[in-house]
Parts: sequence; C-alpha cells; structure tokens
Amino acid sequence: MGETILYVDDDKANRTVFQATLMSAFHVLCIESGEKALEVLKREEIAVLVSDQRMPGMSGVELLETTAREYPEVVRILITGYSDLDAATEAINRGRVARYIRKPWRPEELHATIREAVDVFQTKARLRALERRLRETERVYAVGVVAASIAHDLRNPLMVARLSLERAQAGLLATTATAEPRVLTSLERAGEAVGRIADIVAGMDLSQRRTRATTTADLAEVIRLTISFLEGAFRKRGALEVDLDPVPKVIGSPTALSQVALNLLVNALEALPEGGDREASVTLRLRRDGAAALMEVEDNGSGMPRETLERIFDPFFSTKEDGGTGLGLAISKSIVDDLGGSVEATSTVGEGSCFSVRVPLADEA
Repeated sequence: MGETILYVDDDKANRTVFQATLMSAFHVLCIESGEKALEVLKREEIAVLVSDQRMPGMSGVELLETTAREYPEVVRILITGYSDLDAATEAINRGRVARYIRKPWRPEELHATIREAVDVFQTKARLRALERRLRETERVYAVGVVAASIAHDLRNPLMVARLSLERAQAGLLATTATAEPRVLTSLERAGEAVGRIADIVAGMDLSQRRTRATTTADLAEVIRLTISFLEGAFRKRGALEVDLDPVPKVIGSPTALSQVALNLLVNALEALPEGGDREASVTLRLRRDGAAALMEVEDNGSGMPRETLERIFDPFFSTKEDGGTGLGLAISKSIVDDLGGSVEATSTVGEGSCFSVRVPLADEA
C-alpha cells in the first residue's frame, strides 16, 4: 500500500474509526500517545503523522513540534475540536503543520487530506533524491578537475622515467654480453608499471572519459595483472583467494578497470589487521550476472559502521589515520558509473566488508 500513516490519539474508539476509514487505501499505524509515536518514528519511515490535540502527557502540538525538529520530512496534520482552534493556530506556528482537521471529520475529507499529504511527502522525497544526485555530480566533477590538474603535473616526470628506463635497458644490453635476466625482468616490469601509470594519468583527463565506453576488456585478465602487483603486499598482510569464472569481455578500458580492481584490493588489504594474521584474508570472485560481469572483493577485516558505509564513496572522505586522499573509491565508482555499471558495498563491524562491482558485458550493450 505504499507510504505509512501514523495516527496518534488516546481515544481507542477514534483510533478504530480512523483505521477503518483509511485501511483500504493506506497503510495505517495507530498509537495512543505522543511518547510512543516518537518511538515509532525512530524505527520506521513515516510519511504522514496525524495527531489529536488533547492527550495526556504530550499534547498534539508538542508532538508535532518535536517531529518538525527531528523528522522534518514527515508531513504533519493536527486533528482538533471546534473549541481548540487556538491550538490549531499554535500548531501552524510551532509544529509547522501542513493542515489541520476539525472533529468530527468526514470520511471523504479525511481521504482527500491524507492523499494530498502523501503526495507532498513523495514529491519532497523525489526532490531530496535529485538534490543528492546533484551534490554527488558536483563532487565527482570536482574530483575530475583535481585529477586533471594532477595528471597535467605528472606527465613530464612520467615521460622522463619511461625514457630513463628504456635507456637503462638498452645500455645494459649494449655493455654486457650476458645481461642478468632478473635485472632485465625487473626493468621490463618497471617499464610496464610506468606505462600503466601513464595510461591512468591519460584517463584522468576529463576529455578522455567519454571514450571509456567505446573500448572493451577481458576483466579476468585485468584482475590477474592487477593481482601480480600486490602479491608481495598480501604475503605480508593476509591470504588472497581468487575465484574467476569465464566471463565475456566487458565495456571499458583495461587501464580504467585495473584502477578499479586495484583500489578495491588495496582497500580490502588495508582493512586486514597488521602483523600477518594467518586467518586474515581477501576473496576476489568474478562471475557472470545476467548482462553484466560481477566482481566481488570481500575481506574479513574490521568492517565499517553504518555512518562510514554511507559516506564511503564520497570524494575526499577517508578514515585512514595518515589522512589519505579519500579519492580511490570515489574515482572507482565514477569510472564504473560512466560505463553504465554499479558499485555497492556492504559491511558488518568486526566481520568484514564486501564490494560488488557490476560492469556491462560488451556483447549485451
């Protein structure tokens, strides 16, 4: 039946009539006091609060005033008798009620008033959702601007690093008849790492983000390559379990998706206790989920409280003691959102966290 209506009246007969009048069209809860009504508001989402004025203990005006302060999104209505019009005026001033209804009410009037109040609640809820999306868009754009600035500053040092590695490799081969294979391998891997960093920096350019959805990637291969850069870190901190099902290619560039996988794995790694606990572990799973590839990164670390979980994708939000940038997860979510995918997180304090990434399959796009 949709939104919930909470009716507060100490008279049982009034509660019975109110519920009987509206139960066919609305989900109605009836309670006998303002104190109990506040308890209901703490644990349930209420669209419309309808309160009688004269009640023992907390009056209707006092209840509406408290609700206006603590639950401003709830639409508030006062029911009062002809002799209590002063209370209605007070409710308008203090409780900021949407309307007041005089006793005895007529069923058709009550239906119309409640329907109008529900419409107001739903309209406000849609506006709040739009405002949240606008704020998120503005924050992500701000991240893009900062990232583009950082990318600009990194281009020249990266070019120098890449040229220096190439010269070192060429010089080693030219001056040594039998170059040490391990040294050559290390130089090659360093060159690959610098190349990946250069690709990431190029992807941070705002003008390049539009092209992400025009390329495809083998997500399993991206994950395997990303894991190779973190093997040493996992040996020191905890176990890494990998379960990769065969999955068709997905939309997105390998570099951008590697950045997502790397951010999630590093985030999971940092959630594990220090000291190399043998039971500490991160599990990475990949499988097909309908028209998308589902990548899950789950750890059995410290977990997050609800207030942290709600902000985990906010740009510049960080819980790290060293004051980290707070950009890793925000950028990862932005990358996946650009591809038409989604990133979700669940967590339980003391048990661990799980990040789920869905990326559209290229053959389903």
